[in-house]
Amino acid sequence: MKKTKINQGLLAFLTLAAGVLSPASVFATNPYNINYTGGAELGADNVTINPTLINSLTPLIKESDGSNLKFSSSSKWETGGYVQWDDRCDPIQYIKIWNNRTRSSITDDISYSITGEKYVSNIKIKNIVTEDLPDVLAENEDNMTVGVNKYNGWLFVGFEIFEDAQCTTKKEGIKNLKTDDGGKIFVETEISLSKKGETTPFASDELYFGITDIDQAQSYKILNHGGDLLSKNNMFAVSATSLQPIDDTLKNMFVESGHYIYSQYNETHVNNVDGSNVLVKIDTDSQADGLEVVYGFVKQAGSGINYYAKQYVVSYKSDENGSVTGIKNENVISGLNPTGSTVTPNKNYAFEYWTADVDVNLTDGTTIKAGEKLTPAQIKKVVVNQDIVFTGFNATESKIIAPDTGYFTGEQENASFIFGIILPVSVTLTLAAITIINRKKHTVGFKK
Repeated sequence: MKKTKINQGLLAFLTLAAGVLSPASVFATNPYNINYTGGAELGADNVTINPTLINSLTPLIKESDGSNLKFSSSSKWETGGYVQWDDRCDPIQYIKIWNNRTRSSITDDISYSITGEKYVSNIKIKNIVTEDLPDVLAENEDNMTVGVNKYNGWLFVGFEIFEDAQCTTKKEGIKNLKTDDGGKIFVETEISLSKKGETTPFASDELYFGITDIDQAQSYKILNHGGDLLSKNNMFAVSATSLQPIDDTLKNMFVESGHYIYSQYNETHVNNVDGSNVLVKIDTDSQADGLEVVYGFVKQAGSGINYYAKQYVVSYKSDENGSVTGIKNENVISGLNPTGSTVTPNKNYAFEYWTADVDVNLTDGTTIKAGEKLTPAQIKKVVVNQDIVFTGFNATESKIIAPDTGYFTGEQENASFIFGIILPVSVTLTLAAITIINRKKHTVGFKK
């Protein structure tokens, strides 16, 4: 799949030139063509309103999994800082930037991952572009920051950094980004998802990317070509009213020609208390290549990074002659397969087979009707597209060893046929041999 990419050579040149030329002249306009003007209000005209779909989707990584963060070994990362966020003081790992320059060269691996229960989200910071940041940063060699909140894995940009976990002592030389500064910071990321323990990108036809909590003078743009450019066809929300703040003249906007979302601002900014969320359906090509998302900031703000998927509950239970000793419930993304479970039979019983409470299809196209027998191997090939309950059945050990079916199986019939032929022949030959021996023992010799 083709992607919209910045000319990396040009970007490298401009980054180098920033150290020589007047900083204010380097990035007069950003290369992503994201402008905080024009467009139409974000709503039903440009977003598909589908509460049923939205309510069926769940995040693949919980925010509480943010503690399971792993950062690349880049020397640009700085640790030991904290960030004030509402009434919390959270630890943060960050890199420093300054006016119209970037601390991340193109060759640096500035990345991190968030590991959840089953999935891993991998985020690489590819480029950081600034536009019209205040000259005071260059003159005083002060910095702003692009960081990762270590509590939830959110991308935090433009925050002041504190020395202590109570957020009382600020770090020297770090400024926060404010709307009245007139500057902007754009962070280009490449985001992919993988299953825990695997390195290949995860792919599903029911995978969605979250553009969440849209406000705070932020902007969002996906660079991948094809079906992932933001449009009404792939953007979904629970309602039109949820996309806009209540009783506010400033609005969340969508620029259809540029395929990006932004929040209006002046001396203040859009502040949607309840959060405005758009979930974007991602095609499998972009899942394999990595989703390229640009986050824009005009003031200090945080952006959540997460995937959502349609999942079904697969449950396992046993009949009265055993108990489930493996997993009892699992969430399986639509179109994927269960991991399966195990049943421990009661004394004098042995596991026999599984059944499903609904008709299921296997990956080879086979349909197994509800109540029909399933092997453990077949369960792992079931294509999940609804909630399923699998029940394990156990039988007495004698039945498993010598099943009483009421009729011969093919193997039994063949054995009986062979036995029926071999036994008479063997008996006949044995009797003949005995007769010959006896005849020899009773033979009378005559002298001539």
